[in-house]
Amino acid sequence: MGLNSPSPPKSHVLDPEADTRASSASRSPSLEKTPLDLPSADSSRFSSESKYEPVPSASNGGAKNDASAASSSSSSAASSAASSSSSADGDDSDDSSDTMCCSVPRGKLPLMSDEMWPLSKEGAGAAWKRELLSGITVALAQVPEAVAFAFVAGVPPIVGLQAAWINGFFASLFGDRPGMITGATGALAVVLPQLVEDEGLEYLFYAVIFQGLIQLLAGALKLGRFVSMIPHPVMIGFCDGLAIIIGFSQFTSFKKCIKGTAMYDACLAKKAVHAPAGGRALGGSYGVFTDGGAWLPGEDLLWMTFLIAATMATVHWLPKLTKAVPSSMAAIGVAMALEHGLLRGLLDKETRLVEDVASVEGEFPMPIFFDSEYSLPSPMEAFGVVLPYSLILAFIGLVESLMTQQLLNEMTGSKGCPSRECVGQGIGNVVSGILGGMGGCAMIGQSMINVKSGGVTRISSISAALFLLVVIMFAYPIINLIPIAGLVGVMFMVVIHTFEWFSLKLIFTSLLPKTARDSLSLKAIKVRRVDCVVIILVTVVTVFTDLAMAVLVGVIVSALSFAWEKGSSVSLKTFVSPDGKLLADHLDVTDPESGVVLRRVYHIEGSLFFASTQRFLNLFDPALDPEHVELHFHNSEICDFSGIEALNSLAEKYYEQGKRLHLKNIVCPNTLRVMGKAQGLLSEELRYNLEEGVAEDVDLLNPKPTLRVLGVGHHLNVTEPETLMGLNAIPSAAIAPLDEEAEKK
Repeated sequence: MGLNSPSPPKSHVLDPEADTRASSASRSPSLEKTPLDLPSADSSRFSSESKYEPVPSASNGGAKNDASAASSSSSSAASSAASSSSSADGDDSDDSSDTMCCSVPRGKLPLMSDEMWPLSKEGAGAAWKRELLSGITVALAQVPEAVAFAFVAGVPPIVGLQAAWINGFFASLFGDRPGMITGATGALAVVLPQLVEDEGLEYLFYAVIFQGLIQLLAGALKLGRFVSMIPHPVMIGFCDGLAIIIGFSQFTSFKKCIKGTAMYDACLAKKAVHAPAGGRALGGSYGVFTDGGAWLPGEDLLWMTFLIAATMATVHWLPKLTKAVPSSMAAIGVAMALEHGLLRGLLDKETRLVEDVASVEGEFPMPIFFDSEYSLPSPMEAFGVVLPYSLILAFIGLVESLMTQQLLNEMTGSKGCPSRECVGQGIGNVVSGILGGMGGCAMIGQSMINVKSGGVTRISSISAALFLLVVIMFAYPIINLIPIAGLVGVMFMVVIHTFEWFSLKLIFTSLLPKTARDSLSLKAIKVRRVDCVVIILVTVVTVFTDLAMAVLVGVIVSALSFAWEKGSSVSLKTFVSPDGKLLADHLDVTDPESGVVLRRVYHIEGSLFFASTQRFLNLFDPALDPEHVELHFHNSEICDFSGIEALNSLAEKYYEQGKRLHLKNIVCPNTLRVMGKAQGLLSEELRYNLEEGVAEDVDLLNPKPTLRVLGVGHHLNVTEPETLMGLNAIPSAAIAPLDEEAEKK
């Protein structure tokens, strides 16, 4: 939705020499953001004002691309409404936006495209080296995140690790965006705990499979392009709410026994802790505080806090010293050194390790249908249970993936196909569910790391997935020794960099009264209050329900707000005499001899659609108008069936008075298309010609008119067509009000 208030209604003067003054819309300040060496949930980079350094391009063998990203990651609702109205008819809409922009030709698999592989380019050796090193760096950074997100979802770490490489591998092969990293993410992980707790892992795998099938269907129906209809305030609320629920989910690690993990029952028995009774008192992400589970004793909490602080400090400060090692991986190394060297070695203290919660055993995944470890229900039995979760997972996964794709397209100066990316994500999730993974989507943080490290082809993302598989197969004993506190520290840093902190200042400033903003010099960052309401609403709904519902609510509120504002802007063009004193909302064509009004001309401003029809009808009084009335639409458009019905209703009211309504200057392409296809629905009392083009405002009813401007109440009687064609706009504020002297004259 546009953040600027609507411009005032245009006014016009019967003087070709009159000056035109246009108001300029203020722009919100650009917000610089430094790319961070952090994981997938770092959705703050969805910000439309973010600036990025040029990145290497695969097409020139590593040369820098001089185009930096400057456009918004999510189009405003205004532009979205315009685009949707321009393609209101699906059978006539051009699909070029989803095919011609593709980086891979139609009918050719992405992995078959030479543009995605630096094999035949000059300097291929250097390109291969850069891509492979970037992939290895990303794989190392994914290990702690995948384990941490697995704990968020309440599943064993191996489930998150398997999903990381499976989703990454297949999305890289069949998706659209080269260099984009896919894996287990926090946005999806926060949806899963309730399903895993209530139904078990088997139902989770079915949910992921159906999630992939839904995404494949979305790709086949080309639904990916509709992600542009998500307003930017909704994306800000999405990021803020995601950060909050990821942060709350980390507090489960401060309980004596981590609910939902493989060793939960054994932990309860060992520590003689009673399982919490009842459900979540407040629901949503607050469950960790209301489920009644026992917290760790004070000394254990102290040592966990120490390791968490050390991990967070490493993630924050290491990139300022060197970027040779992923900061999250180095932070896990620091936590392991402190745990096994300081606490266990010198102080005879300890905190919980990964193996204390769910041991990782590295092996190549087997399809769940042939794995005796799982007791699978029938697909139809599982379908009814997991369908709501699958819909939510599919929606969230596509939103995050397509927004990441759009961001990387801007960074690399390339274009992409949202529908093809939907297919790639769907294939990855179907295979992930079959092989026992928790599913995933694009990882914004890791994708940023990859692209800025030079990984702009499929080699980097595929090598990251394969290297991660090697780590799982052979380095799993090391993963079992990672302290849980280290993973919590990494996730707290994800929370810090996911939350849009600037939104707090934006909301505070926009909700202040004007006098307070002026005294604090905060004029430059004011946005409409309804946009702030949307940010707050999406954040709150995210925390109490889920991300998919929050985005849906935000889009609906933004769309209704836009419709209300747009509907309120429909009006009649205002005219003034050369002296600027006589005001009128129409023009009368009169007979020069008798002075009888032959017809009355109204110029419509704004769009006629479902939200503006009532206001449009209230603009006219058929009883006071002459026999013939013209509505001129060269500055307006008719958008939908509601607009057509409003015209029919108005024409019938005039017909009941023995008068005729004429439509003129119907020149908007969308209006011509809408009315052309609905001619059979138009009232017989309407007079119109869709093929007349731009007609004159006054036709040949009066073949030789003369100019007569008479003040008759709020009317202007004009009998010279050339004058009407030379109208110039002036701001409404410059129009002098009517006075008694003017009315007497």
